[in-house]
Formats: sequence, structure tokens, C-alpha cells
Amino acid sequence: TATATATATAAATTAISATSSAADNRARLYAFDNTFILAPSFSIRIGLEDFVLLHSFVASDGPAILLLSEFQPRLPTRQFHLDMAPTLGHDASRVLTEDNAGGSSYISEAMSLELLYRSFGAKLSKTELELNYWPSNGAITDFSITLGEVNLGVSVTRALRPPTAPPFSEVDADCLLKKKLQGVIDSTKTCCNGRWTKQMLHIWAQSHQIAEKLKCAYENLEPELIHDTVVLVTVCQGMPELFMEKSRVERRSLRVLKGLKDERHLAVLAESDPCAQQKLRDATMHSLKS
Repeated sequence: TATATATATAAATTAISATSSAADNRARLYAFDNTFILAPSFSIRIGLEDFVLLHSFVASDGPAILLLSEFQPRLPTRQFHLDMAPTLGHDASRVLTEDNAGGSSYISEAMSLELLYRSFGAKLSKTELELNYWPSNGAITDFSITLGEVNLGVSVTRALRPPTAPPFSEVDADCLLKKKLQGVIDSTKTCCNGRWTKQMLHIWAQSHQIAEKLKCAYENLEPELIHDTVVLVTVCQGMPELFMEKSRVERRSLRVLKGLKDERHLAVLAESDPCAQQKLRDATMHSLKS
């Protein structure tokens, strides 16, 4: 309701002030009804009202909303691991480098956490593999965060279209939203150690047109599907790795140290050891005498 939203907004304004004062490494500007967050290798634009609403809705049980934002990377060499990765915060670096449950989503998940940290002061609570579920064969959440004093699950996905495929349609948007939002509901029910009651679905959109399709499709979804989930759609252009990330190359097996013998070699050495052979003969003679 309007009253609940107004109350939550007032509380969120206080939370934003506290977060801003503690975030001395995040530059924030307000202009043209937008909030601009400046980071070493990117900038973020989000509507001033949306910036406040996100805090409001994550702190209140029940209300759901879709918010739009824009992410602008600065990549002088056009290589993510040279331009962007070294500037990430500690939490995002963990998500980028540590193992997850599988798939090719290291960059999108790490950048999602970095955006939430730079914009709203989010702190990583648990990584994907630190979250436990029962039963364990259902949908899972990518990571959990604390936003102020609120525990929040975060699921990250991407809305894109390969160059040779037909344009991203509202039907595509509807299918993506229904699948991911249902997964959010299911993982909230089955997570044993998340300690959240609300989640955020963060969608990286490849273009403004795709973001608009998502917004239109969201408006027609059933209330029970969007309940207790904040959807944040972020348009990102100019960082193809975010959308076209390939599965990680399998780690190379550890190189055997020079001089280190394998089991077969050790067995051969044992057989040729005269001392070992004498011990074997002595043991045999002793057993025969007894």
C-alpha cells in the first residue's frame, strides 16, 4: 500500500545515510533525477527514486518491484581480466575466483555483487557453495548478502540474444522471468542457512530494448510469483564477457615435482633394495622355524 511504501521509504532514507557515511570509497553524485555511482573502472546510473525504493522494498516483507539501472564499464584494453578484475572489491573477487556450483557465470555474479556493494553497501554473507539446501536437488541462490541489517538472497541471470538469433521478445522476457522468479521462491523455501525472507533477482540486460521487454512482461505476472522479490534490471553495453563468458578451462593437474617418484617407481625400488630382500628372507626363515 501507499502508506506501507511511505513508511518503508522513510526508514530506507535513514539507512542510505548510514550506508553513505560508512562508504568512504564509493563516490556518489545526484543529478537530473538520477544517482550516479563512480567506481575505478565503471559507473552506475539509477533513478533517484529507484535508488531509495530499492532500500525500501528489501527492508519490507511482501512488497515487490522492478527497478532499472545502467552499468557503464571503462575498459581501455577491452579485456575484463586486465581492466575490471583488478579493481574489484574483496567480496566480488571471492565470487570471481572461488568455485561455484557450475556453469559459466563467474563474471556476471561477481559484477552483480560489485554493483550492489558500490551502490548500496552490500556485504557478502555466503557464497553459492556455502549455502545449504534440503532437499538439495532444486533451485539454488547464487549468493547471499547483508544490506544494512537485512539478510538478502541474490540470484543473477542474463537477458541476451546471440547476433544470429531473432530479436529478444516479450515472450522471451516472460519465460525468463517466470523461470527465475519461481526458482527464487523454491530456493527460499529449501535453503537451510540463508536466514533471509526476501530475495533479489538481478538481471543483466544486453540492451535498453531488452530491459523494456522485461519491464513490460513483469507488469503482467501473477502477484504470487513476484511476491517478496525485488527485481533489478541492469543494462550493460561494452563488456561482452559479461554475456558471452565461456565455461572455465579445467584447472591443470598439479605438476609433479622433479625427483618425486610415483607408486610404480617406488615399488621397483623396494624390490631391488638388498636390505629389504634380506629382511624378507629373515622373516621367512623365522616363520618356518616357528
